[in-house]
Parts: sequence; C-alpha cells; structure tokens
Amino acid sequence: MCFCIQNIINMEIKKIADLYNVEYRLVYQDIPSCIVFDKENACVMIEKLRFECMPILGCDVYRMKNDNVEVLLSNLYIDKNNNESYPDFLRRSCNETMDFIINYPKYKNDIFFEFVTM
Repeated sequence: MCFCIQNIINMEIKKIADLYNVEYRLVYQDIPSCIVFDKENACVMIEKLRFECMPILGCDVYRMKNDNVEVLLSNLYIDKNNNESYPDFLRRSCNETMDFIINYPKYKNDIFFEFVTM
C-alpha cells in the first residue's frame, strides 16, 4: 500500500483512538500517524473499529527494545472473500484479529500492535 494512503488510514485510526480515549504509543516521534497499541488497548480498539464499521485488513506486531522499534515477522493479513458481504467481512476480520492478539505469545510488556484497515 502506498505510504500516503496508509498514513491517511492511520490518521483515521488515531482519531478513533482519541475519540474513545484508547491509549496508544507513537512508533516514531516524527510520524504522528504511526501508532501502536499494547495488548489490552488493542483489544479495546478492535471493538471500537467494529463499532465504526472499519474492517481490519491486517495487524503488524512490534517489540520495543531499549526505546527502539523492532518489527516482528508474525503479522496477520486478512482478505475479503469472494461474495462475502461487508458486514460479514467486518465481523470476521475483527474476530480473527482479536483471536490473533489474544493468542499472541506473551513476552513482557514490550509487544505492540498496529492495525491496517479499509
């Protein structure tokens, strides 16, 4: 996805997080739209995205190590199935993302999640 488009999508996620007071963390101080959520807030954010009717296309996983961001390889990608209705895709994408986050191996408190939405 083009960085510009992803940046706009991330700004929308940030607006929703701010609207519902969901805590997040900036990945890069100079890119305010690149935000991540800890496990608890990621689960809350999934429900907010569901409420806002925003299907989740993917979830990237980061680890903070000595104030540096490390992208982990175990990411989630979700495609809309042929003939799948928008409400069904919304439900499935949120459910799969929730399962992915809940079942993600627990490290300390240094794992964060970033969402990719439609």
